[in-house]
Amino acid sequence: MSEHLDPEAVRGAFGDALVDFVGESMYAWAPVHRARVATADGVVDAVIKTTWRSPEKVVALNAWQEHLIAAGVAVVAPLRLVDRANPTACEDRHLVAYPYVEGRPWRADIGDIAAAGALLGRIHRHSADFSHPDFPTLDWPEHDAESVAEDVAAISASYAEHLPEAVAERDRWVAGLESFHATVLPQIADAGLPSYPVSLDHRATNLVYGEAGPHLVDLENAEVAPRLLDLAVSALLFSSEIAPSLGRLFNAAEWQAYRDAYLAEAPALTEDERRLWATALDYMLLEWGTWHAGEGAEWDYPSESEVLSDLLRFTADRWPL
Repeated sequence: MSEHLDPEAVRGAFGDALVDFVGESMYAWAPVHRARVATADGVVDAVIKTTWRSPEKVVALNAWQEHLIAAGVAVVAPLRLVDRANPTACEDRHLVAYPYVEGRPWRADIGDIAAAGALLGRIHRHSADFSHPDFPTLDWPEHDAESVAEDVAAISASYAEHLPEAVAERDRWVAGLESFHATVLPQIADAGLPSYPVSLDHRATNLVYGEAGPHLVDLENAEVAPRLLDLAVSALLFSSEIAPSLGRLFNAAEWQAYRDAYLAEAPALTEDERRLWATALDYMLLEWGTWHAGEGAEWDYPSESEVLSDLLRFTADRWPL
């Protein structure tokens, strides 16, 4: 679970622009604090959280956020504070003040699932024409026998302890990890798939639902990457680390709703993207899902054990594109 930011350090960083600050994080997985800050338009409700440390990358991230907002896409961008840079340095990190978005968590129903898929499609549509020289780019993993062995050990230990009866499924995951760099990785990395800034964290825990639909409030995992991988990881981890939870991955009807809403808004898929969809799901399951279900697993969080159990049993044929 998350740490809390030091109130005195935050006050030192934001100075007179910080009107009020709540010292306890409102988010379980990272320090995200309610605040009130002074902007050119007056004092407004805000959240303060950590952001990227590289000033150049911060500029690129902010430019992308502003680009999406100008296109009418429901994401957040840093507030323009009175007499204070935003983001701003604070001890060994950088902090950013975003507007507080009024709304509710998702309801774990078809309507909210489809709305989230449509938002992802709009983000991709309006990111396809954005570029910035300092935007971080996805680093393809290099083969490292020691790292593979660590991943195998983490997955094996996690599921052996919490789902010991699923031997065949665990063995399949391990086999996928051991062959990943020779099979799945080159198929995706060498395909030249459409790539541009994507959040790589589009899931229910990062969405706030208002009257106009969902609002994405966390873009700090963003990189230039194949948008097909963003769609894949979004679907795989959508219901993780949040309550209420589906207690599983999308079923057939939920996936169809998410997929169809996405496709209605996103740039048309290429033939290569359609051909490699199952491989993209395998990629994100083995690359990002391994940390999520291994070293980073939160088995005791409400309904998370059911999500992690379904993740182990997942095969790409459940979600046709």
